[in-house]
Amino acid sequence: MATAALIAGLGEEPGWRGFALPRLETRYAPLLTTALLGFVWAMWHLPLVFVDPRFAHGFTSAGSEILLALLTMLTIFFYTWVYNHTQSVLLCTLLHGSFNAAIGLLPASLEVLQRGTYVALLVVQGVSLLVAVAVLAAATGGRLGYDAAPGRTSTYTLED
Repeated sequence: MATAALIAGLGEEPGWRGFALPRLETRYAPLLTTALLGFVWAMWHLPLVFVDPRFAHGFTSAGSEILLALLTMLTIFFYTWVYNHTQSVLLCTLLHGSFNAAIGLLPASLEVLQRGTYVALLVVQGVSLLVAVAVLAAATGGRLGYDAAPGRTSTYTLED
């Protein structure tokens, strides 16, 4: 399972962080870049909702699935911060693989996933993640570590 999780990250991260992120950040502010990339990332994973009902945590309503997509999109801010601080696609691959492995290591039946307690935990996770992203954005002045990347230039200003 860990190998499969790493392979999935290895298959995606060179494109997301190794190619798309640096190019977008030369044109747009890091927060906007991350939001744009997060939307594309969510759309990339959308077919999994139709292939694997566990991917959407067993939820069948569009509202719940949209909430889960938004939660997934929030995690991308941490990927941007890691990449901007390290310039390492490998670390982002390991981060991606660890998220995938953590999800896969918590097997549960669909009936368990749809219980009220689980939904409440997802709400707590969402609020916690939103607060963590807000703190990360505030602590980095919205740059998400972009200025820590030597040799990269941008055409945007902080007012963008």
